[in-house]
Amino acid sequence: MESDPPTRDRLRQGRLTLVLACTLATTLAVPVQAALYRWVDEQGNVHYSDIIPPSSVRQGHTELRKDGIPIQTVPPARTPEQIMADELLTRLRAEQERLLNQQATADRGLLHSFPSEAALMASNRNQLSALETMIQVTRNNIHRQEAWLASLRTYAGNIERTGKPVPEEFTASARKTERSIQAAQSSIAAREAQQAALKVRLDRDLNRYRQLQASGRLAALSANKRHTDLHRAIPCTSDADCDRLWDKARDYLLSQPGLVVQLNDSDDLFVAAPRPPGRAAGTVAIGAPDLDQDADLVLARVPDEQGPGATLFAELRCQAAALGHEGCWRPELVRAIKGLDLGLR
Repeated sequence: MESDPPTRDRLRQGRLTLVLACTLATTLAVPVQAALYRWVDEQGNVHYSDIIPPSSVRQGHTELRKDGIPIQTVPPARTPEQIMADELLTRLRAEQERLLNQQATADRGLLHSFPSEAALMASNRNQLSALETMIQVTRNNIHRQEAWLASLRTYAGNIERTGKPVPEEFTASARKTERSIQAAQSSIAAREAQQAALKVRLDRDLNRYRQLQASGRLAALSANKRHTDLHRAIPCTSDADCDRLWDKARDYLLSQPGLVVQLNDSDDLFVAAPRPPGRAAGTVAIGAPDLDQDADLVLARVPDEQGPGATLFAELRCQAAALGHEGCWRPELVRAIKGLDLGLR
């Protein structure tokens, strides 16, 4: 007797389920096998087998065809130390990029804010003049208060010579005037420090503006460069230690005969490129040719996530089109980075 259609469907589904169950059971019962596996154990011994022992799975392996041609390679599992090193490198590169982008933004702002060097210098003079005016006004106030304080003391002395007590309001007024003079003197000291810092920043801006104006465009500090595997990370433990190492690192790089500086007036970023013919070592790059190098060297000071320390991170970077070519792995850049550890001793 023939089965009705629903019954036939149930029979076909049952047979399919049975086949799948048998296949799954076979897969679980028998280790996955390739034609051949090749791996190296912890002692450096090379092994070939159609099954990888569980103890060697984390070592990585190469799967081979029957004729010995590699099919695919599985790298060794990353150790916790390697994972931490990768995470640190990612953070250092991210901060390096942030500093470069920040510098590029400052460069654009400098060029867009001032149509000429004369305009920048006029702005600098105005800022310094405004501070000097505030300092002078405060000094004049101090002179008036000192004169008033002297008159109060003279009056108090005259009263004391008569044998009478000095009224409390005169004593309180004298103390208030003394405090006001001290506050004004502190204000002058703070503004003078602000004035000195402003002069340093304005000189830095002027030098940077001249460099950018001479090049005719922004220096290629960030957008088109790619990271490479040539880098150095040098930790420091305190502000004083980091300042010392930073100064030594910059002095070392400035002394390299094959480099020309693209950026050296930042407290946490230094950029150099291969020196073009005829350019003196360590000089600041002025002119378009120096700013279009296929490769450069970036030194960044990256603060620790916790604590007062930091890491000095130096890396060779290349234009994407130059990766793997001689234009990227310039010997003067390679020597400078490889010799950095020795240069800091």
